[in-house]
Amino acid sequence: MHVLFVDENPGRLTQLAGQVASTYRWNTTTVSTIGEVVGALTAERWDALIAADDEFGDGGSALALARLKQPSATRCLVRLGRGNDPSSALAVAEIAHRVLDDVPSPASLRAMLVVMGVGGMRAPQDLVDTIGAVAGLPSVARILTDLKTILTDPTCSADRVAAVVRTEPAIAAKVLHLANAGLAGRAGTVHDLEQAAALLGMRVLRQVVLASAAFTAAEQLGVDPTLVAAVQRHGVAVAAAAIESGTLPPHAAVGGLLLDIGLPLMALTWPDVHADLRQMVHERAVPLHVEEMRVLGTSHAEAGALLARRWSLPTGVVEMIAGHHFVPRSSTPERRALGYVVHRAAQLGDPAGRDIHDHGVEVDVPEWVDRWRVEDVERTGPPDVEL
Repeated sequence: MHVLFVDENPGRLTQLAGQVASTYRWNTTTVSTIGEVVGALTAERWDALIAADDEFGDGGSALALARLKQPSATRCLVRLGRGNDPSSALAVAEIAHRVLDDVPSPASLRAMLVVMGVGGMRAPQDLVDTIGAVAGLPSVARILTDLKTILTDPTCSADRVAAVVRTEPAIAAKVLHLANAGLAGRAGTVHDLEQAAALLGMRVLRQVVLASAAFTAAEQLGVDPTLVAAVQRHGVAVAAAAIESGTLPPHAAVGGLLLDIGLPLMALTWPDVHADLRQMVHERAVPLHVEEMRVLGTSHAEAGALLARRWSLPTGVVEMIAGHHFVPRSSTPERRALGYVVHRAAQLGDPAGRDIHDHGVEVDVPEWVDRWRVEDVERTGPPDVEL
């Protein structure tokens, strides 16, 4: 793995660079000036850039250069004594994939980068560059942290949850849109965030906030808005099917919402080719993901999973996105098949559950798929992230 460290006042981050180089045999370089950052980014390709943000230097400037020159590189900011400095907040929202409040241990850094797919993305380089260029979830980390804090309070009210979400107007608007699009059932029009929190429930609301941030980012990519709208519409139908089942794990709803989040990425990376593919599959009634693999060597399922990994979403959600178009081969229930199970349930149960590129429903599937229950799956441990 090739990792560039930026430490304007060489200290603990520089020490970390040496530790991971000796322990994991990574190729690391440490620079201390913006000029050296430019030189390093020009000279070779990096898998990740780790920059210190402290009283001696603004790590956000280094990350901004990396986003411009090497968008495929994972960008991490290490805040050292910055507190709530506005420049750090800007980096979180616009240029950093991950922000750490302290220098991690070598093992923690390695685990974080592996989970984010650093050095392991075997997709076409154009797609990897697109994924790297997409900003981190806009302020969602702070919102989810605040929600998690207040939800531990047994006296927590819908008003308090709504107050947190309202701090991000774009995400708040998207939450109301998704709630009115079907997630709140047939309870009528959802007029405000307090009502959305009451109708959806606290756990589902947190998942909708996460998906809302993802869709907000997708709408800023400059792709056909009708495509993003179709992705949202399909996601709501799939998530509703997951919620109504009553037997699926909590992350099934947010995974369902984001199943097709890779479609805007494909359209952004290969605008003309992917537009032609979408038109062709309608004319010939063939599966889009099959034609994507044939022509581009990857699919929107893989693209969405790669983006979810870069955003550090739970492993269960990543697996759902990656597998939602692929018939499970196992004769017994398995966790990685959940995406396909939820997608199929939506196709069978709701016309809106068929996305704009669905052409029929698979019939040759294992019998267990249509009666899948979380109790049937062997537990391998607690979920990596609670949503």
